[in-house]
Amino acid sequence: MIAVCAYVALVVTNFAWLFPVLTGLPISQQTWNMEIWLPSWR
Repeated sequence: MIAVCAYVALVVTNFAWLFPVLTGLPISQQTWNMEIWLPSWR
């Protein structure tokens, strides 16, 4: 049960982190750079 709760918490946190990108809201360049996880994505 703890593993399920931890997984759900991670999924919700990731959704909240990516929400501006997923919905097309304007974000700053600094925020966009934090969204890019891999150097090859730049």
